[in-house]
Parts: sequence; structure tokens; C-alpha cells
Amino acid sequence: MKRYFIIIILPAALWFAQGCSSGEAKKASSEAPVKETAMEVCHPTLMDASQDVGLPGELKPYYITQLYPKVKGFVKKLFVDRGSHVQAGQTLIVIEAPELEAELQQAIANVADFKARQAADDATNKRLLLAAKTKGAVATVDLETSAAKLDADKAAVQSAEAIVKAKEQLNSYLTVKAPFSGIISQRNISVGDLVGPDETSGKNAMLVLQQEDVLRLTVNIPEVYAKSLAKNAETNFTVSSLPGRIFKAKLSRNSFALEQQTRSLVTEFDVPNSNEVLLPGMYAQVMLPVVRNEKSLFVPTSAVVSSTQKVFVIADENGKAKWIPVNRGMQTDSLTEVFGNIQQQTVLVKNASEEIRDGASIRTQ
Repeated sequence: MKRYFIIIILPAALWFAQGCSSGEAKKASSEAPVKETAMEVCHPTLMDASQDVGLPGELKPYYITQLYPKVKGFVKKLFVDRGSHVQAGQTLIVIEAPELEAELQQAIANVADFKARQAADDATNKRLLLAAKTKGAVATVDLETSAAKLDADKAAVQSAEAIVKAKEQLNSYLTVKAPFSGIISQRNISVGDLVGPDETSGKNAMLVLQQEDVLRLTVNIPEVYAKSLAKNAETNFTVSSLPGRIFKAKLSRNSFALEQQTRSLVTEFDVPNSNEVLLPGMYAQVMLPVVRNEKSLFVPTSAVVSSTQKVFVIADENGKAKWIPVNRGMQTDSLTEVFGNIQQQTVLVKNASEEIRDGASIRTQ
């Protein structure tokens, strides 16, 4: 009997010990405090918005023109080649067109002929007027006919002279001169080529002339910075082919309208280039200073969340998270300019993320 009693009591003791242990663990667990990390908050800062924005640019000739033939003829003389420096008014090409010279000489001869007829009719008219002083010597109709013929001669002379001027103008097109000083960047003809508006060779310009002592730096400014550009803004820029060198340029003109495709403002900066260090067609990295006319709100960059749907900040409203949509503006090393339904006194979560859901309970410090 004694051995049987020990076998029964031992399992009961084990069960009792396990129950006490489990209960004490649950009690200890329920009494342990739950630790919740408080979120750091911040306030928007009102400050002047200014920064240097890095934008790509392109250098272009100040002036560029393609010289086409206005009349048909053969290239008689060619005074320049690719890379030639020319001055305004300098003769570049002489075209030969014998038929145009012949037409001009014919027009000049016609003027002389009409002037001779006018002189003869004028003399006749003067004799008739002198004879008409004797009553009944000349019929009135003869006087009228003579005067009308003289007027017709004058009109014929004027018409012939106008034709001469037109022919002279055509002949002047046989000599092609530089419209401005610059460099010949392309030559597409040779001596002896047939050129003209209706010729195959006329599809390409005979010469391309570029002014390169002053260049245009063209920069497309994004819409967000379009109204922040000073009227007399100056900028620094670099080009990859001349590392370490910094060039300066001054704003000269802008389009005052956004391009529909790129939503950007096209601006041009004049760049002195008398030493021809820079070349048209070079790409430039431009550091453009932009300044807002009024102060605006900045928040830490970590407070701005970009999701697939929108850009927003998270405000603390009585312990509840509230997503507030905003638009980004300028950025500094640690701050971002924002536009939206927020004020300086708005309490924002400094390190915001999508994990903090809109309307969720939050605890801030």
C-alpha cells in the first residue's frame, strides 16, 4: 500500500508545480509595461528660398546663316573655305551667268531708245506749240495727239528704267557677300558647280556662316523655377572639354512662355568668346541662381514622403496622423521647400513614412 500511495501523489505534485509556474509567468507578463517609441516632430520654417540649381545648357552661335544662290549660274570664283574668318561685306563667291548680263545690257539699250523717242516727240511738240501761236496754223487735235504721245514716251522711259534696276539687282546676286563677321563652318560647293534655286546643288546651302566671337548659352529652366529667375541673373558654367575652367554669362533674353512639350522656360545668356576658346555645339553644366520673391516654408527632407499616388507630409492632430498633400519646391542639403495646406505652427512627423497610416494613433515627443 505504501508503494502505491507514492505513485499517485508524485504526478499530482508535478501537475501542481507546473500550474503555479505557468500562472506566475502569465502574471509577470501582464504586469510588464509596454514600451512605445515616441516620434520626433518638427515645425515648418519660413525662410528666403534661394539656391544654385544645376541645369544642362548648350552653346550656340550668336548668329548663323545658310547662304543659298538666288540666281542660276556657275561658280566662277570661291574666296573662302571651311574655317575661314570673314568680315561683314567681304566677297565670298562670284557666280557667272552670261545671260543675265546680256539681259541687263538689253534693258539699258531699251532705256536709251525710249529716251531718244521721247526727245524727238518733245521737239515735235514744241514746234507745234510754237506754230499754234499763229491762229489756224495747227489743229487742236494735233496738239492733243502730240501731248499724249509725249506722255506715253515718258511712261515708257520710266518702265524701261525700272526694268534696268530689276536686272541690276539680279546681277548683284551673282556676287555673294558676308552679311556679318564670322567663320565659315561649312562649304558645299566648288569652282565650276552649277548652282541656283532650281538646281539639285541648291538643296544644300553653298556656305554656312557663324558668328562665334559671342555665343548664346541656351538653358531650359523647369517650370518650378521659371518665376524665380532674376532679370539680370549671372551664372557660372563649365564644359567637359575644358575641365577646371569656370566661365561666366549674363542673362540676355527669355521666351516668357513655357514650351508645351518640356514645360520649361527657354533662356539665353550671352557669352563673350573673342579668344574662341568655346565652340558652338558644346554642352555646358550651368549653375543657375534662383531666388523666390517671397519667403516660403521649408521642412526637413525626411518629413516629405513620396508615394506612387502623391507627395505628402504627416501632421500630428490630437494624437492622430493626418496626411497632407504638398508640392515640392527648392531643396537644400537637408531642407525641402513645400507648398500645401500647412502653416508654421503645424506639427509634423520629422521622419515620416507610408507605414504611418492616415488616421492612425501616434505618440510624439
